[in-house]
Amino acid sequence: MAPRRQAVTVTSLYLSTERHAFVHASDSYRRWVMITVMSGAFRFQLDLDRPREGTQAAGECRPGSLVLCPPGTRFERALLGTSRFLFAEFELTTGRPWWPVGKVVAGDPQRLRADLQLLDRRYGVQGVPTGLLHDLVVTDLLVLAAPRPVATPHDPLISRVTDVLTDRARDPELAMAGVAGDVGLSPSQFTRRFVAVHGVTPLRYVTERRIDHARTLLIDTDRTVTQIAAACGYRSVHYFSRAFKREVGQSPQLYRSAGRI
Repeated sequence: MAPRRQAVTVTSLYLSTERHAFVHASDSYRRWVMITVMSGAFRFQLDLDRPREGTQAAGECRPGSLVLCPPGTRFERALLGTSRFLFAEFELTTGRPWWPVGKVVAGDPQRLRADLQLLDRRYGVQGVPTGLLHDLVVTDLLVLAAPRPVATPHDPLISRVTDVLTDRARDPELAMAGVAGDVGLSPSQFTRRFVAVHGVTPLRYVTERRIDHARTLLIDTDRTVTQIAAACGYRSVHYFSRAFKREVGQSPQLYRSAGRI
């Protein structure tokens, strides 16, 4: 089982206006730093002592990618034309960093855009005090940057089942045993083949989509938590709240409050 990903604490966060250049073309920081662009692009180089195999320590970063710089590392960068970017400085108070170093392509570009749009809607282009929302969003961006298992060769049956799970993710009647039976597999065969392709169990796949939808409804609508639980496929609001806190690190109520500061 993968180690639990601890949330980070953001000490500085800045959303830029459209800019033609960084104020500092080179710098190093006491804490971890993340830069990602909302539009435009930038060239970068990280002065890493011993980069791991596969680490992209230099290149160009465009929308859908992030650059993660460790503490004490020289970070050289230059905007390539007019760009908007997010700069965040953060730290992990317990445990070891569970995210990679260097340039990373987000595992879910649409979710990356949604996180950046959330910050943009709430705070515009101003420099703002750090808080719970910043911690949650930056942690989520790190989750998108974290390595995911490499998929095995295409499995047509699992591809078909994945479409079913995506379409029915918010259906409270959805049962994994029933889905497995519909394609002639036992529950254990179904789970084994699904994990081989996606790196997560079918139940985990459905839960991630339910919680993603709940995050959107909590911020963008005035529905009650009970209504949102039902809209996301949960019959019990108490079970939904436990599942949400387990996935996001905060209760639905706290997540909504942070997003509406």
